[in-house]
Amino acid sequence: MISLTVTIFGWFGMVMLVIGFYLISNGSWNPRSIAYQTIQCIGCVFVTIDSLFRGAYPAAFLQIVVIIIAAKTINDVILKKAQEIEKMGDD
Repeated sequence: MISLTVTIFGWFGMVMLVIGFYLISNGSWNPRSIAYQTIQCIGCVFVTIDSLFRGAYPAAFLQIVVIIIAAKTINDVILKKAQEIEKMGDD
């Protein structure tokens, strides 16, 4: 039962990553958008679970790196928006 659950997690994560890639590729989303980076993080978390369960450590490592990059990008975007709002308040 655990194996089936982990497999479903893996497929769910892959679908999220493919949807994100499609939306970036056709220009619907900006690569620095919070929506895209969030779908990347969530998709990678599910793929990481599947990869670790199967002992695919290089794939899991790659997903963890992508999660870190996406989380940093989300943080940068939020901070930039906060600075822009603060600037508008100073005017």
